[in-house]
Amino acid sequence: MTYRYPFTPFPRGWYRLAYGHAIKRGCARRVRALGCEVTIRRRQTGELSVTARQINRRGAGAEEAWPAREENGIVFAYFDAEGGKPLIDVPVMKEFQSDRWSRVFKFQWDIRVHVQEIAENALDLPHFSILHTYAEVPTMTAFDIDGERFRVAMNSHHNVMGVKNRITMDITYHGIGVVTAKVWTRPVEIRVILTSTPIDQEHLQVNIAVVHNKTRSRLRNAAVAMTLPYHIRTEFERDIPVWENKVYRANPLLCAGDGPIHKVRKWARQFYSPADAAAVA
Repeated sequence: MTYRYPFTPFPRGWYRLAYGHAIKRGCARRVRALGCEVTIRRRQTGELSVTARQINRRGAGAEEAWPAREENGIVFAYFDAEGGKPLIDVPVMKEFQSDRWSRVFKFQWDIRVHVQEIAENALDLPHFSILHTYAEVPTMTAFDIDGERFRVAMNSHHNVMGVKNRITMDITYHGIGVVTAKVWTRPVEIRVILTSTPIDQEHLQVNIAVVHNKTRSRLRNAAVAMTLPYHIRTEFERDIPVWENKVYRANPLLCAGDGPIHKVRKWARQFYSPADAAAVA
């Protein structure tokens, strides 16, 4: 299968490796990520360490340690092919540790797509009303770039079970592989952590963790818990056939309503080597 992009599939940044509960004290777990065989170990003290061996045609290469963090119940590691250190840390969402919010709903997909496409997707405003259940193209209310982070906020109306409701989203990228989002709509407020981790040159593992606000109504909480996972999975999976069949264009023809795609591509250059960054421009 032909690689579709003019730059590395493995830009530098923080990436999700596993959920913390899966790594017991005194145990280890191996996963495939960023073209490597990665081992996550948890000592009896609870401290985590991450080591990786690059997989090549001649077998596994030398083992190296990667910086690791555990936040929001997720194990992250920092990858930089040139050995650089992280400039930002992984985000913390307090709602994931609060009794006032629901249990965590988890979703996972392996997709043939580059991690940068996920970032660009947040700025493709017209697609929300074409692929998804939005009544109109969202209105962008904020777009800010701050070093390795960028934030976009928007509002619109969407249709859920035949009911049209206002929806407001506030999305922040913490590097290229970790996203947090706050979503307000009637009758629910949700918090989202979306992570995109390259597996190999062709495939990306996308994980979504979601919590929703609880109220005093057990009936309402139960109804949200039953319907929300279906809605999230259905909405997200509408994007997958597009991602898996897209052709990367260095200078795409933008349409009316498109967000600042070129600004996001300029932001993304910092996560690549100089040679790759030129291809992203």
